[in-house]
Amino acid sequence: MKTTSPSTQQRVLFSVSAQPGNQVYLSGTFNNWEPDSIKMKDTGNGHFQHSVIIPKGRHEYKFIINDEWVADPECPHWNANEHGSLNSVIQVTN
Repeated sequence: MKTTSPSTQQRVLFSVSAQPGNQVYLSGTFNNWEPDSIKMKDTGNGHFQHSVIIPKGRHEYKFIINDEWVADPECPHWNANEHGSLNSVIQVTN
């Protein structure tokens, strides 16, 4: 994930690898955990990306790959959730 900075929000590029043809979505605290509101685009060879403008602060998120909720394997920060699994954590700053 990469970030660029406006003022109180930042554009964050999320990416994940999955099998080509999979349905991949992004969900997190920044979209009230809506499971199908942010569809990620397959940019080739199963590399999925989507850029989201999110407010500064701490956010938790997961990818949804073919209806399975998956923590970001590239994110070094995780937090346990009430479902007994892990959420990826991003801190958006300046």
